[in-house]
Amino acid sequence: MDTYAPFGFIPIGHISGGAIPQPREYVVTTGQVIYKGDPVVLTNTGTVTVAAAGVTTTHIGVAAEYVTDAASAAGKKIKIFDDPGIIYKVAVGTGITASAQTYVFNTADIITYAVGYATTLTSRMALSTLGTSSLPWIVLGLYESPDNHWDDTYPVVVVKYNQHVFLAPYAGL
Repeated sequence: MDTYAPFGFIPIGHISGGAIPQPREYVVTTGQVIYKGDPVVLTNTGTVTVAAAGVTTTHIGVAAEYVTDAASAAGKKIKIFDDPGIIYKVAVGTGITASAQTYVFNTADIITYAVGYATTLTSRMALSTLGTSSLPWIVLGLYESPDNHWDDTYPVVVVKYNQHVFLAPYAGL
C-alpha cells in the first residue's frame, strides 16, 4: 500500500492451521479506552491496558472489541484474542525506510500508541522497528493481496506473537 492507513491487528488464522480460538474476557484498567485491534498488556493489578512501544514482557493479546471505561466505572470487561499462536495482518508504520522479504522471521515492535478511529472504533496501530531482535512480534511474510507488495511504502504483513505471557520465558509482573 502506498497510503498510510493503519488498521490495527486483525486475526486471520492460527499457526497450527486450525481455527482462531474464541477471545476470552479480561478486566479493563480503570479509565482506559481500548479499540478493536489494539495490542494489550497485563498490568500489575491484573487488568489489561493498551500496549506501549518497547514493552515486550506482558503482552496478553489483541482486543477483539472496543471498550471504554473513560467514566472510570471500574470492572468493565473486554474480549481479548490471547492465544499466542494466532496470526494477524497488520500495516507497516511510518518511519520505516525499507520493507522487504528480508524482514521475514525478524521481530518487530509497534508504533507509539495512536488513539483509534472514533467512527469505526477500530485501532490505528501498526508495526514499527522492523528487523530488530527480541521484540513482541515476528514477521511471517507479506499479506497476500493483489495490491500489496514488499516494495510498497506501507505494506501489510502477517505476524504472530514472539513475546507473550503464554510463551516461555515469562517472569511474571
